[in-house]
Amino acid sequence: MNSRSSTTANGGLQRSSLAAHDGHGSALAYGGHQGGVSNHAAPWLPTGSIAFALDDGSYEDNIGWGDSQASVERSALWLNRFNATGALSIDSVSILWPTNTAGSLVGKQINIVAYYDADADGNPTNAARLGADNLKSIAGLNAFETYAASFSVPAAGDVYVGYFSTYANGGSTPMLYPAAIDTNSVTHASWIAANSAGNGNLNLGANEVVGTIDDLSGNAINGTWLIRATASEGSGGPCTGPVVSWLTASPTSGTVLGGANSNVNITATPAAANLAAGGYSAELCVTSNDPVHALISVPVSLTVTQTEGIFCSAFESGEDGSCGI
Repeated sequence: MNSRSSTTANGGLQRSSLAAHDGHGSALAYGGHQGGVSNHAAPWLPTGSIAFALDDGSYEDNIGWGDSQASVERSALWLNRFNATGALSIDSVSILWPTNTAGSLVGKQINIVAYYDADADGNPTNAARLGADNLKSIAGLNAFETYAASFSVPAAGDVYVGYFSTYANGGSTPMLYPAAIDTNSVTHASWIAANSAGNGNLNLGANEVVGTIDDLSGNAINGTWLIRATASEGSGGPCTGPVVSWLTASPTSGTVLGGANSNVNITATPAAANLAAGGYSAELCVTSNDPVHALISVPVSLTVTQTEGIFCSAFESGEDGSCGI
């Protein structure tokens, strides 16, 4: 299972209707709403855009993170995993906000977020956060609400797109269930990142619970968040050019502790790309889970010179036959 999770004081992840919370921890819960809505049309898709959508347009229930018995919700990351085949710009994120029996999400503040996982291994704990805070207020329910975004994806890989329930930082009462789930579309691509006690963390890998809804519920709940996105080809930022064969790095990945450093050997091999004489430029791109420096571009320049022919002397008297350039 490509996830990390921990049990809480109440014994783990349980259905809200069956939970036996003792008030000391948070768990996954559902039951905030029964019955779905249908929104199969995609009015949020601009002409020429790339569409990222996993759901069928309807939701059967909604999910929350917190202590349902004490009716206290806590903040968490709610994300869908999409795959980018190359550099692109995520231009909008659309979320369907569900109705809740205990209260309303209207007016609540959320943070639209995106993460980039270069190795696309199905485990986002090392994914780099893209962009800065994008705080929005929820305006309506039971329809996709579209938010403008500007997330630059540097290259092919997995992209995790969704929101952070900022309004639940420090605990929010009553407990609401913000994540509409389409149980008819089982994609194993809808993720939660949270902590069993206290607030969730925008640094995705720093959360103690990171996993898909399927895994974290023990397959008691299977489905997909109603979170969509649109994108356009080419990110327009650093590290968007083609991969060059003449520049290599070793090692290509690793872990560095805070305040420490690690050496990376960079090798330029003109023969690997049959480079002719002239000047060449490229970028060395470093991604990390540092939210402030998620992507670092280091410019690289290379000059290839044409070697003159080698001549051996001794064509005339007095020369010793030595060779030189």
